[in-house]
Amino acid sequence: MIGVAGQSVPQMATVKAYPLPGAGQTSFYVVTDAGVLSATAPTRRIEGDRSHPLRALYAAGQDVITQYRRSQQGPS
Repeated sequence: MIGVAGQSVPQMATVKAYPLPGAGQTSFYVVTDAGVLSATAPTRRIEGDRSHPLRALYAAGQDVITQYRRSQQGPS
């Protein structure tokens, strides 16, 4: 996910507050040497549009969540 975050930086803006996303929204916060950057978009739009600028970052985040869930299930 960290490797993919760099691709999304051009779509992000510098922020000083870190609110939770609203219902149906997905927010990303990326910590850089220049400060914290953020972008928020409707989750359905990210999921439904393969060319959405945040799609790769969203997919990488879903992969992290999947791996975490697998690690919590124990050996199969």
